[in-house]
Amino acid sequence: MVVYYVPAEGDRLEVTATFAPKTGGDPQRVVMGLADGDSVAFSMPGHRGPLYAFSRSGEEVTVSSETGMRADANAPTRLADGSLRAAGLTSVGPM
Repeated sequence: MVVYYVPAEGDRLEVTATFAPKTGGDPQRVVMGLADGDSVAFSMPGHRGPLYAFSRSGEEVTVSSETGMRADANAPTRLADGSLRAAGLTSVGPM
């Protein structure tokens, strides 16, 4: 799973998550807007498996699954020239 986010309209963050099924097949992408304090949980259509949960607190988005996978996506950094550096993804558990 690859997760990143960028600032969106208002105080929301646009979070994009791309999943590649372990059994093969086409990757699936989910895009969602999260305001501070929002949480959402879902499983991928057509795939029996983990329930993924996304939650936002301030500028931090946390991604976890029922199987114990967890990763934190950090806020993108605005560089001196005004451009944005892509958000990092730091593993804090098994992937």
